[in-house]
Amino acid sequence: MRFLYFLPAVLLFGLTRPVFAQNDFYGLINNIIALIINPIILFLLVLATLVFLWGAVNFIKASGSGDEEGIGAGKKNLVWGLIGMFIMLSVKSIIFIIQDFFTRP
Repeated sequence: MRFLYFLPAVLLFGLTRPVFAQNDFYGLINNIIALIINPIILFLLVLATLVFLWGAVNFIKASGSGDEEGIGAGKKNLVWGLIGMFIMLSVKSIIFIIQDFFTRP
């Protein structure tokens, strides 16, 4: 029953390894994307989301107390979190388009 504690981490972070059935260039590229690039993008996307949420919390707390410096810091974190999320989703989309373009029909 203890293995159920690790099941959400395996499903969330994709720690299962894909099958290395393809021995050509395209299979190698797909495996590199699946094993290295996708987890990095997921980690950075989660990090950007946390920065965004941290900025939202700081902004709300500072707005309630009237702290102008805290409001500025909260806004800055909100903007950088949104920029980070946009960049990570753009990178994921570009990788998908390039991967789709170079795969064999």
